[in-house]
Amino acid sequence: MKRIKIYNLFIFLSTLARSLIDCFIPIILYNKGLEVKYIISFLLLNYSLGFILNVPLGFIGRKITFKWLLIITSFLIGLSYYYLLMVKLDVTNLFLFTLFHVASTQAYWLSRHYYALEVLPKHNLADDAGNIVVFSTLALIPISYVGALLINNIDIEQVLIIIVFLYMISVIPLFKITEKKKDINRELITTSHNIVLNIPRKSLWFMFIAQFRMVSRYLFPLFLYIYVHQNYEYIGVFNIAVSVASIFFIYFFSKRMDKEKKDYLLLSGVLFCIVYFLKLNIVDTGLMLLVGLFEGIVDKMYDVAFDRNLYALGHHYDGLGYTIVMEGLQNISRVVIVMIFFFFISSLKNMLYLAGFMFIIGGLIGFDDGKGGY
Repeated sequence: MKRIKIYNLFIFLSTLARSLIDCFIPIILYNKGLEVKYIISFLLLNYSLGFILNVPLGFIGRKITFKWLLIITSFLIGLSYYYLLMVKLDVTNLFLFTLFHVASTQAYWLSRHYYALEVLPKHNLADDAGNIVVFSTLALIPISYVGALLINNIDIEQVLIIIVFLYMISVIPLFKITEKKKDINRELITTSHNIVLNIPRKSLWFMFIAQFRMVSRYLFPLFLYIYVHQNYEYIGVFNIAVSVASIFFIYFFSKRMDKEKKDYLLLSGVLFCIVYFLKLNIVDTGLMLLVGLFEGIVDKMYDVAFDRNLYALGHHYDGLGYTIVMEGLQNISRVVIVMIFFFFISSLKNMLYLAGFMFIIGGLIGFDDGKGGY
């Protein structure tokens, strides 16, 4: 089996494991008594810990290989959900949940990007990036609804066992991709520092703006729950609508992107802003699902362009150093964005309005993927 196909199998299985509960976390916190402002505080802690743990986890992954890092942290995600779902929510337990969850999540994204840079070709990347998004989306179609059913119908202990089992199984395909252990040394820090200095400023600004989308994506299920329909399963159905609409579109769009040598960031940014305006002003559950279908197309247009550019630029640098830099940049950007939300915006709806507007700003800034790029 080709390495790209092996990697995509990992993407599919790991997305199944990670998406069972993750999209419901803000809602679970809300139902445990946290007000929206304190959920924003949780996000601030979440992204701050991600920034702090980024480099140490990169060192560990380099030393023991990222396969084993993923296996070790699979137990942490189970432990994190134990503190979220099964014990009384207080400051200590919220911190422990966040710490274990962030360690697992950060290890996952470091590993995912590292392997992508190892297996993807340097040219005509949009098609392969589109396939990555397809495999993620295929997993998302059923899993958030399944997660809602599990939360509502079986013991939490069984949910935790299922998550840890799926997470560990997802790592198995990666053992067919050769990866050598490397000694931990200061070279990685020096390499990462040089990458920061050499990445095009335009791309750094774009990556900062793009994090408004990631923060808003995390918060939107809470908006659905508060303002549209207080039901876990409805949120799962909405995610199905978004995912189904995008599958065939991704396949054809990614090939078109390679052919035309365009990334369509401005177009997808404008369309995304329109989608956000519609989502934030519709309360009818049926109409919201129609908007979800439209969002699926726009969301994956943006996803393909984003991933294609991220990996194209990464091929100019050391893979692990670049991954650490980009993960660090994304986490510190999210910290800044969440602080803006916390101190200057009191309404969840206004936070999402601002995020929608920033799609257009990101599209206007654009992305420089280096020499030989689009």
